[in-house]
Parts: sequence; C-alpha cells; structure tokens
Amino acid sequence: ASDVYKRQGMAERERLRVIGSCLKQSRQKVYRVVTKAARRTGELERDPGAVYQQIVLRLQEFKEGLIEKQTRISREWDALTKGKLTALQFLPLFEHLVSELELCGLAKGERELLLEYMKRVGMQNRTEILKDRRPYSCVGGSEEVRQAKTWKEAHVLLLELEQLSEGSRLSLIHISEPTTL
Repeated sequence: ASDVYKRQGMAERERLRVIGSCLKQSRQKVYRVVTKAARRTGELERDPGAVYQQIVLRLQEFKEGLIEKQTRISREWDALTKGKLTALQFLPLFEHLVSELELCGLAKGERELLLEYMKRVGMQNRTEILKDRRPYSCVGGSEEVRQAKTWKEAHVLLLELEQLSEGSRLSLIHISEPTTL
C-alpha cells in the first residue's frame, strides 16, 4: 500500500503532517496523543501508514449522529440574525443554513422560509418589505401587483432598501460638505 501512495504523490509521513495541520481543538489533541504514543514505540518511523489509520479511526469517534446534527443545525438556525451585516453578507449564511436544514431532514416550505427570513432581517427592514407592493410576473405571462411571496423576493427588496439607504447617506454627506470654488 505504501508504494501506491508514493506513486500517487503523497508519502504516508506527509499525509500524517497534512492531517495534523487540518485538525483543531479536540481532534488536534487526538492527533497529538496518537502520534506521541507512536513516536515513543517507534511505530511512527516503522509504519506511518498504520499511525495514520489509527488517527482516522479515532477521529471517527467524533462523527455526528443525525439527532445531534439536527439539534446543532436547529440551534444555529435559531441564532441566525442579520444584525449589522449587509444583505449581501447575510445571504450566504441564510442559504447555508437552509441547505443544512434540507440535508438533515428539516427542510422548510417556501412560506415558512419567507416568514423566517423576515424574522431575521430586523423590524425596520421587515416593515419596509411588507409595505412594498410591485408587479410580479405570473405563469400565464400576465402581471400581478403583490407583496413578496418568497424569501428570495424579500431579499431582492432588502438589497434595494440598502442601496437606497446608502445612496441617501452619501447624498447627505455630499450636501453637507462645503464646496470650494
């Protein structure tokens, strides 16, 4: 097996170093304990591939079960708020958790996602988004004047609100600056 890894580019000792540099916290401690013990017994020099396999086996102890994952994702979802983030900064956080919820079997419907998005963007933004009425295209090609129906439509409105707010702020700064002739 060691020739195969060498032919494919990464020596077993190098794999050990690489995996060690990728680990953090408790997983890093497991790596250190296993490699320290292997160094003492001489196994690290004799068979680094076996040491690597021991580390991999120990790291599998950290594997998260479905209920643990659902609980963790639910907690992250409950804690998610836009706060001082811009809409563009908030978007990947929201999308990531929506995706994680789907992957662990806790998918939400379109209406629920809209309500959850509105809850997380703050009271003032929520109020402005709810006030907005605009034409949206319908399936038959006609248009319908309505509020946002999806979280993605609400996000577009939030982007517009932020652009308007930033434009107004810049205008006020420009107006308050004295002009020089």
